[in-house]
Amino acid sequence: MKNLVFLFILSALFISCEEVMVNVPDPKPPETEKIVLVEELTGATCPNCPKGAAALESILEFFEGSVVAVGIHGVQQAAPVPNLSKYDFRNPAAVELEESFAPFLGKPSAVINRVKFDDQQFVAITGTDVWSNYVEQELQRASELNLFIAADYDTNTRAIDIEVTVNGVRDLVGDYLITVLITQSHIIDAQEDVSEIIEEFEFNHVLMDAVTDPLGDPFRTEITPGEIITQNYTYTLPEEDGLWVAEDMEIVAFVHNVDVDDSRVIQANMIKLSE
Repeated sequence: MKNLVFLFILSALFISCEEVMVNVPDPKPPETEKIVLVEELTGATCPNCPKGAAALESILEFFEGSVVAVGIHGVQQAAPVPNLSKYDFRNPAAVELEESFAPFLGKPSAVINRVKFDDQQFVAITGTDVWSNYVEQELQRASELNLFIAADYDTNTRAIDIEVTVNGVRDLVGDYLITVLITQSHIIDAQEDVSEIIEEFEFNHVLMDAVTDPLGDPFRTEITPGEIITQNYTYTLPEEDGLWVAEDMEIVAFVHNVDVDDSRVIQANMIKLSE
């Protein structure tokens, strides 16, 4: 009888120690019509920037369709890799934008919807591990307007006719700007890494030029629900070996607040020129 009791207790202990599998659902991005702009401050001679590029691509993949990226090669650590780089990604628009986000602690940094979050010292955030948290925080905000981009590209003249349409969702009153940028992806060139130089690094979302003023053109002081506003632009792609490849070009547009103390991006979008 004692043996039976012992076996019963032993069996109960074994059962209680069995690992119980808990089903944890995969994280899901929020369902929203809002699209967040991430402006990455980066550079070919920035050893930590491959880490930033990887973090940004993960964000784009996870929040697919809800995030637009722009890679800004402005001033700091943005020079080509000596004797290895084929291209120089620096340009006046990139310089002006990077300087507008100063000061910042270093690269890589991300400016997320141009918001200075309460727990951050600057608008440009250096910690790549927290970028996605702030993106999700912005995606939780209610959508205030919709923004659509259409483009007609002439392969003979390399001219692009761009149409940006804004559709009001909520009442907005303030001084608003609109910015239209040209970016390029799938550029293979040299990039410094922490312990080596990656000679065939893939650069994506590289800011090539601004169609509007880099800091934005005056747009509206009031937007009402249901109101449709259309802006038209023309841009001609330069011809340069290895760069300005039409199939790899993207058009980015966004509406943002003019107030220097609250320059939040209200809505953004992007289209690929080849689509």
